[in-house]
Amino acid sequence: MTMVSTPRVLLLAALSLAVGTPPSLAAVYDVGPSQAYANINDVPLESLGAGDTLNIHYRSTPYAEKFVLCGGSASNMLVVRGIPDPATGALPVLDANGATTRLELSYWNEVRNLIKIGSSSTPSCSRADWILVENLELRNAYPGNTFTDDGGANGMYVNNAAGIHIEHGAHIEVRGCKIHGNGNGIFVSLNSGPNYSSNISITNNNIYGNGVVGRYYEHNTYTEADGILYEGNTFGPLCAGCLGNNLKDRSAGTVIRYNLIEDGNRQLDLVDTSDATLAATDAYQNTYVYGNVLYEKTESGNRQIMHFGEDSYGYGRGTLWAYHNTIISERSGRTSVVRPSTSTQTVHLYNNLVFTTATAGDLEIVADGRGTVSLDGMWLRPGYVVTFATNLVTFTLQNTVDGTSSWPVNSTTMRPLAAIPGAVGLPASLTNNYPVDMEYGGNARSSLSDIGALAFNILETPECSAGYTLSGGDCVDVDECASSDDNNCDTNADCINLNGSYTCACQAGYTGDGQTCEDENECVLGTHTCSVNANCTNVPGNFTCDCQDGYAGDGLACDDVDECLANTHSCTGNCTNTDGSFTCDPGCAPGFEIGSLSWYGNQCYFADGSFPATDFSDANVQQPASASFSVASSIRQTDVVFVAKAIFPSAATDGMLFEVGAGGHGFWAGIL
Repeated sequence: MTMVSTPRVLLLAALSLAVGTPPSLAAVYDVGPSQAYANINDVPLESLGAGDTLNIHYRSTPYAEKFVLCGGSASNMLVVRGIPDPATGALPVLDANGATTRLELSYWNEVRNLIKIGSSSTPSCSRADWILVENLELRNAYPGNTFTDDGGANGMYVNNAAGIHIEHGAHIEVRGCKIHGNGNGIFVSLNSGPNYSSNISITNNNIYGNGVVGRYYEHNTYTEADGILYEGNTFGPLCAGCLGNNLKDRSAGTVIRYNLIEDGNRQLDLVDTSDATLAATDAYQNTYVYGNVLYEKTESGNRQIMHFGEDSYGYGRGTLWAYHNTIISERSGRTSVVRPSTSTQTVHLYNNLVFTTATAGDLEIVADGRGTVSLDGMWLRPGYVVTFATNLVTFTLQNTVDGTSSWPVNSTTMRPLAAIPGAVGLPASLTNNYPVDMEYGGNARSSLSDIGALAFNILETPECSAGYTLSGGDCVDVDECASSDDNNCDTNADCINLNGSYTCACQAGYTGDGQTCEDENECVLGTHTCSVNANCTNVPGNFTCDCQDGYAGDGLACDDVDECLANTHSCTGNCTNTDGSFTCDPGCAPGFEIGSLSWYGNQCYFADGSFPATDFSDANVQQPASASFSVASSIRQTDVVFVAKAIFPSAATDGMLFEVGAGGHGFWAGIL
């Protein structure tokens, strides 16, 4: 894909490079079923930084959790990635209604977001830089829905709450997400210069059903930044009864390309910035809209497809360049292609296909008759009028192709039913910097002979863009996961196919970016589920649990073994069970009681402290030949063994203990 060359537009190639090779010290956090973390809030979100990856795996129940992000670096982005269901491709869901915030986080404006980017106390940042959020379903940040904030208090979302709120961010990409049921789907705040929110990229998302019932002020997206790119998105209608616009933007350097945008009060509302300094920049003077399908399927709002210029602050935008778009309206009454706000706006329309189903004469090119408008290479439904307004618009029309009163495109795919020749060459400033080299849906487009967003015969462009292959005259998704030759996932990772791409996710028991997965030592990390009375043993991709001695079970649950009851003890007297072990009570003979010598443990002693009357000096005891044996006293007794203190001639052995058999008929057992 050829990227936009203006420095104010986020380069996707640069983002891919930033994501490519995380540093060795970067952390990968896997959340979900059979993962290291069960919930998002179990992760130390306050510590996320450059190169870190937060993988949120699909599960059948939504994640009711909300958080803030502070960013990465140019060489190592912070990545928050949804891992879809491998079987169905369903995205993991983050539901704002009833969501909780991790208590270790601290940030403001929680009433306005499910995911917030930038402007936070913990983690600490003003502007967040270099973040990718992808493959998540984000829903229900809607007024009246509630949440629990970072202090544990109850909160309620306000009208302009958003699924993603970029309060202050640069080099931020939102990609492949499904965003619906919020006040605003995506909201981007400009902040003050010179550190504006900048280089924002919104790509390949499905954004629909946002807005607030009965209100005009919330939209599918509402953005203001110094450089923004909308590419490859599907914008559906707003929620029923919601009166906002589909895509509303106040940015400098806006590029809107290869999107399908259906319904809304207006499909595109491109109006003035709130910042005088940004309004004075060169980038603010030009806005680019090309390769889009703009579809008015129902009479959902204003008859204008595009509004361009200003509505609030008086900093009118300069020039709108709109080319190779397909504009279809099924309104029963009038449809207006564009409304410049004031006479200072200029609009250039090249090679656009415009078709309406209403009565001939209900197609208006310029609403309200303001500004300077030029048309070149346009396909127009017969009976169009320049303007219904009485004031005079400066208008130039050339090389127009007379359209038809019947559908020129397939009403489902929007691809022309026949070739629509007549496209004119574009100015060099467009072909060099903002070329039409793709179509909505991912097809590459090398020929611009057809007017409109889609070529009639895709075979005229035999090379599909990466992730697609030519089939039946159209580019279809390649399932890179069907063969290991088509992906670079690690052998210990799952490959998950996406539209035009794929992602790799390390399997449970492994950690990494999916392209490289290393064994996770659950025993060392403490993420195992073994019983506290079991030994954990790490194995590749997993761990085993074995109950310790004195316990029995499967290792996940280990119960104490009652050795006394099972008669597996080694006591000669009474046995007392303990947790994981047992103790022995020798059982004293009559006239003796339990006592303790530190060198021999629990034994029986004479209850009155006296010694036995028996003299063992004549006992048949095996003695060392050089020793003269005599018994000074009996120290202790069990029912089996006496312990005596012997007096040896040698001072070195004097007073040492030895054992003799009961009754004095024993044997030399050695020094104790």
